[in-house]
Amino acid sequence: MEQCHGVIRQDEASARRKILIVVSGRGIGPALLAIAIYKNIKVFNSNIVVIFCSYGLGLRTLSEHLAIGLVKDMGIRESNRFLATMFQCDRLIAEQRPDLVCAIEEHAALPAAALRPTRSIFISDWLANDGTILGEALRYASRILILGESGVFAAPAGLQVAPEYVGLVAPVAPAFQALPADRETHRRALGCEGGEFCVVVEPGNSPSEFQAPFADLILSSFYMLPYARKRLFWIAEEDFNYIKRKLAGLDSVEVVKQCSLIDPLRAAASLIVSKGDRRVSYHANALGVPCLAISFLSRHPDDVLLPRIPGTTIIFGAAISSVLLAEHMVRTSNQQVPQAIDGPLKIQRIVEGVINCLSCGEHAGS
Repeated sequence: MEQCHGVIRQDEASARRKILIVVSGRGIGPALLAIAIYKNIKVFNSNIVVIFCSYGLGLRTLSEHLAIGLVKDMGIRESNRFLATMFQCDRLIAEQRPDLVCAIEEHAALPAAALRPTRSIFISDWLANDGTILGEALRYASRILILGESGVFAAPAGLQVAPEYVGLVAPVAPAFQALPADRETHRRALGCEGGEFCVVVEPGNSPSEFQAPFADLILSSFYMLPYARKRLFWIAEEDFNYIKRKLAGLDSVEVVKQCSLIDPLRAAASLIVSKGDRRVSYHANALGVPCLAISFLSRHPDDVLLPRIPGTTIIFGAAISSVLLAEHMVRTSNQQVPQAIDGPLKIQRIVEGVINCLSCGEHAGS
């Protein structure tokens, strides 16, 4: 099979070709990355047609930012099964007839593309383990781009192409609505002026409060913090209604619905607390905010990548008391966050890979 390498000229892709970007709906990170890729593709060549499909939070995020008609609903739940996702990918590939399928953390799109047959490129910051259905799905990719360093994840056996590493640790799309320099402006807008300590709790794409409860732990620790003025903002996703009821009426606590426009809130934070989701740490790093990740060891990619993200402190939810958590919150908030990594350079390299794959040879599995 011919691999997709080398830099192409714009006139080689001048025909009106189509890319179907299949975006994982688990969290907003893959959707923001997809939007950044799309914007850069249109700058490279406005003749290229790009259609998106997703589900769950990814679908909602794409729909907030993109024109009506560009985003297709896959019609599945956020907690979907592999085969259900694959069938929906196959349906949309048959309907859209793209020249390239770009799968952003959505493994099921790869065998679906090979069945049609259509070239595919897989983009993620991690590689699935050998012997798993996700690892097997990677065998059907025409190209694999990993947003990180080599040597962190082992490549599954049987891949038809070698993974390529972008070489930057933090895959954060440059789609933020806030900048670190805007922090004081956002703090004033939220009423967090002066020395008020502002905690933003963002569990992220992690086990729900029903599966791995930590709300009581967080609240108990928050009220122990040694600050005269303090506020807590809880960014909730699937369990929004439950969290809102549970935290209703509590002093200095507010529940906010998760969406892609909450970066001003993140930027105003003295500290961001997650439930061990690496994407929350990526966002915190980009905004220059310290992050405390309370891990329940529930997702392999998070457990491997979290220690590599500057500005993040990791503790384990099953082994922490409210007193110790309060101490960690104070200690982590006083840490300096290293300079955020250059996102635009990474996006440019990813877009070059997508465009090259659009214009190269056969699909995987041929």
